[in-house]
Amino acid sequence: MSQSTFIAKSLQHTLWQYSIQGILLIELSELKIRYANPAVSVLTGYSNAELVAQSLAHFAINVEAKKSYPDISQQVQMAGAWEGDLWLRHASGAICHYFTRWVRYQDANSVEQGLVLLNQKQAHSELLIDPLTQLPTRHLLRYFLQKTYTFAQRYGRRFGLLMIAVGDMREFNHNYSYELGDEFLKTLGEIIRSTVRDSDSVSRYGGDVFCVSLDELAQLRDVALVANMLLFKLTQKMVLSRPTHSITVQPLIHIGVAVYPEDGMSLDVLFELSESAMQRAVEAKDSRCEFCHAWLRNQFGGIRD
Repeated sequence: MSQSTFIAKSLQHTLWQYSIQGILLIELSELKIRYANPAVSVLTGYSNAELVAQSLAHFAINVEAKKSYPDISQQVQMAGAWEGDLWLRHASGAICHYFTRWVRYQDANSVEQGLVLLNQKQAHSELLIDPLTQLPTRHLLRYFLQKTYTFAQRYGRRFGLLMIAVGDMREFNHNYSYELGDEFLKTLGEIIRSTVRDSDSVSRYGGDVFCVSLDELAQLRDVALVANMLLFKLTQKMVLSRPTHSITVQPLIHIGVAVYPEDGMSLDVLFELSESAMQRAVEAKDSRCEFCHAWLRNQFGGIRD
């Protein structure tokens, strides 16, 4: 072995062992992790044994996030590289934000692999996961929706965007306490999450507003069926228990619905339309769904609980 070869191998070993940047060697076709340097365990909390032989997509935060991995792999195979942000589930359960750079690589046997360089940008579970409802916040929802939007654009799919406002929360908190108001919102979030599919995204969008992305809708009417099912379930009377007493409440729910591509061709337009529809429902002062699409309005519009 020549001196230059020896030095190169020594440097490779040193960089692999002591780099603060996570380095993964993966099989591009199946995204299976073959090797991970020590920094990956530091960044993710997983041991080497927990990482090796797993698909990188296994550590994605949900079903929707996993959909982007085959596209990334394909782009690396075609273009030779890809870089961008990924959110991965830390071993502690937190959501971590990483900047990644993927590079196509051939080993000594000319087998095509991928090098994934991992840099942690932020471990901010509070910014991405609402601590009360344990649902994604609007920041993480935007990430999910961008993936849904890209997928829908590419393959000609349809998805729905629902904005759900809980009415009279200020009065509720005044009459019953903020603590009971928190329990009320948490229960509503659980109902929404349990009603839609695992592949759909649910978010506490802010304060007394939730947001739902209904992915891959086969027919336009499907969004109305789900919206009205949510309206029905969310407006049922519920009992909230306290140590000394319990109260029975019937939620006031306002839902605004927009659909891609029928109602708008960009996420900003869809958000604006669904929020406007939700506001119309709020102004009606009863529990109802309001739709942006004319056909849905004619068939299902203004349906009250």
